[in-house]
Amino acid sequence: MSRQKENHIFLKVILVLIIILSLLIVSFVVIFSNTSLKDKFLDNFKIKNEIVAQQNVSNESISSLKSSQNQTLLEQTPRADESYFDDVLFIGDSRTVGLVDMGFVDDSNVLAEIGLCHKDALNTRFKQQNGSYTIERYLSNNSPRVIMVGFGINGIAYMDEYDFMEDYSELIDTIMEYSPNSKIVIESILPVGQIQENKDDRYNNDVVKQYNELLYNMCEQKGLYYMDLYSRLIDENTGYLNEEYDSGDGLHFNKLAYEQITDYMLNHTI
Repeated sequence: MSRQKENHIFLKVILVLIIILSLLIVSFVVIFSNTSLKDKFLDNFKIKNEIVAQQNVSNESISSLKSSQNQTLLEQTPRADESYFDDVLFIGDSRTVGLVDMGFVDDSNVLAEIGLCHKDALNTRFKQQNGSYTIERYLSNNSPRVIMVGFGINGIAYMDEYDFMEDYSELIDTIMEYSPNSKIVIESILPVGQIQENKDDRYNNDVVKQYNELLYNMCEQKGLYYMDLYSRLIDENTGYLNEEYDSGDGLHFNKLAYEQITDYMLNHTI
């Protein structure tokens, strides 16, 4: 190819590039000289940036949620000595009373009453060998390192989800107010046996699991710990409380059950 022909092609390419650049410049001048077009262009650019920002926030929220889930559920730890319970306060109903009756926990570390529902806990005076206390009075004079709260079975039969969780949340908020340095553990509602469900089908493990999910979500929101004792006592084959742990009424537990419960607690410490 001759030098003259190469120069001619080069000039054509340059000319095309100049024309394209000119058209782009003219387009931007038209857009930004027209207020409505300029605003529309900038709005589209802003919207795209906002979408990207929202996606980043969403991804951060998902990562945060995964992290909080790992912190919420108490994982297995090296087994602690029984002295771990010396600085633990247990608050609950008859299933917590069993810890004292079976000799696993000292009376002075328990605020519990047979038949108690969490919605009435703040107004209850709990009897101990050395006196009687409301939750507020006890926590005004004591600051246990860990507080384990075990309620729910006496509420699932007649409380809807909203009322159940509203009252539970109020109880926990009060505990946090009076003992801000304590680590709070919410125990899962424990399973019932078939004999109890046959007597009153409002007490069934599908409902128990449903309300346990609500308790877990509350723990996530409030920064509490959740202890999955339900899984330790359920018979996966039948879907009911393991018969080995049943005291005979499908609702309360024998000594073997409390051995399992305390063993689980000592292997899932804070």
